[in-house]
Amino acid sequence: MAGALLATTALPAIAADLIIDETPIEVWPVTISSTGFYVGAHAGPTIVGLEYDPDFDPPEVYQFAKPSLTAGVAFGWDTMLGSNLVGGVELRYDLFSAAFTPFDPDDDLFRFHDTISATGKLGYLVAPGTQVYGVLGFGSAGFEAPEGFADWVNGRAIGLVAGVGAETRLTDQLSANVDLRYFSALDSFTTADGVSFLPRYLAVTAGLKYRFDDGLGHMTAEPEQIDFDFTGPNVSLSALAVAASMERINIVTPGADVGPFWSEGVGIGIGLGYDFDIGNGWVIGATANLDYTPLVFDDAAGNGGLVDAPTKFATVDTVISAGVRLGVKTNPSTLVYGKAGIAGINTHADEEFFALDGGGSALLPAVQFGLGVETAIADQVTLGVEGNYTAATSPLVTDNTQLDQIELWPTLLTGKVTLKYHF
Repeated sequence: MAGALLATTALPAIAADLIIDETPIEVWPVTISSTGFYVGAHAGPTIVGLEYDPDFDPPEVYQFAKPSLTAGVAFGWDTMLGSNLVGGVELRYDLFSAAFTPFDPDDDLFRFHDTISATGKLGYLVAPGTQVYGVLGFGSAGFEAPEGFADWVNGRAIGLVAGVGAETRLTDQLSANVDLRYFSALDSFTTADGVSFLPRYLAVTAGLKYRFDDGLGHMTAEPEQIDFDFTGPNVSLSALAVAASMERINIVTPGADVGPFWSEGVGIGIGLGYDFDIGNGWVIGATANLDYTPLVFDDAAGNGGLVDAPTKFATVDTVISAGVRLGVKTNPSTLVYGKAGIAGINTHADEEFFALDGGGSALLPAVQFGLGVETAIADQVTLGVEGNYTAATSPLVTDNTQLDQIELWPTLLTGKVTLKYHF
């Protein structure tokens, strides 16, 4: 109002001396806008699943699992679709070394080798240089399966690929990302013997990407970054995707399968934490989480091989964990971190499956390791993508009277998308 009054009362000579500000709109550099080509490498834990149909009568379809590691490379291109929206395409190769031995540890049933996938990507820049994204596309899985008396046949299966991730800049052209990716073949591969195999997996990988500057910077004013203070208590709510493996030890029946067996599911989690910003961009904190995901493990052969025998032999429903995390801020509002701690896996053995009603339940002690990216989306709210690997350190021993009690050993791989409120 004061400016308007001065403009209407100033003398013409003074008005002639006024200088118009012609400063151009500030360019948001391409190194922040995620426009252009990139190449990357990644590695991390995975649990590979296998649906196995041996063509028996009556039918028996098994779900086996193999915890393993994966590593690979990716090539992609991103472009800005709006002030904060990112679109892209990616070609990715993942290498595996997963041999399934559910009946005999010296005799491979199936060997899973690799996947080649092509996906589209849609992301959102929650801060300059930091994006959260989803991917969806198709992949081709390579494997070997036995055929005949001693031969092996190579095969590939087309499947669906879906996932989420977070990426943040470390330098002008180098970025780090955490990626959760799920693959499932659409159709089984059948050998000449009539035996069918259908693979799937969940992988959690950490990687680095090198982005090339194509000169197509996003023309807009650079958004104001939140200088987020992570110090203080926090509460969180998470959406979960879980792949799990259950190994069964001390099976003495000749020819019986020991697994590991596969299960997958989705769930929800809550958490509490406290972080300290210790300076120079470093943050240390304590975490406690309760994750709920109902998981069921089946043995298609049942108990004693009877047609009407139960096949469900174990379940897992909750994981309780507590640990510490250490992270570094890649920009004023984004944290890349690793975490480690102890956990309890709530596990149940089905008494109807095991001999002499030998069921039982226990909160199994476990260790947990994780990594993630967390970034501010409001003054007190952060959004994060995290992966956790949880493995039991002691088994559930079934309650029956045989000399060698059967032991159940669960392992879980969990992907999380988390909203967190900081007080």
